[in-house]
Amino acid sequence: MFDDRIEIYSPGGMVSGISLEGKNLLKIPSKRRNPILADIFSRLKYMERRGSGFKKILADYEGQVEFDETKMPVFDADNDDFTLTLYNLNYGTNYATQVNENVIENVIENVIEISEENEAVNARVF
Repeated sequence: MFDDRIEIYSPGGMVSGISLEGKNLLKIPSKRRNPILADIFSRLKYMERRGSGFKKILADYEGQVEFDETKMPVFDADNDDFTLTLYNLNYGTNYATQVNENVIENVIENVIEISEENEAVNARVF
């Protein structure tokens, strides 16, 4: 995990052993490494059967306010491993700075409020 991205690494590459370089991710057919486990998880509603992960990730990123082409998720796979890099769309933006400032401000206000309440309770007890 990094401030600007998260990298997810999985040993074992794509089931078919293909490289993703230069491929349209939306047109890669879904293949199960273990079809029996996939069927069990599907029946338990822990996963979908149709292999829509790439499509969902790409569509979700493209629908975000802070999205631009430089922050497109990166999928990299070969015979030996698979890496997915998801960029933090809010990193270095005014939105992220504003959210952090609001969180800090709310925490400070809550700490002051709780402190004042505790002082009032302590004053009544003594």
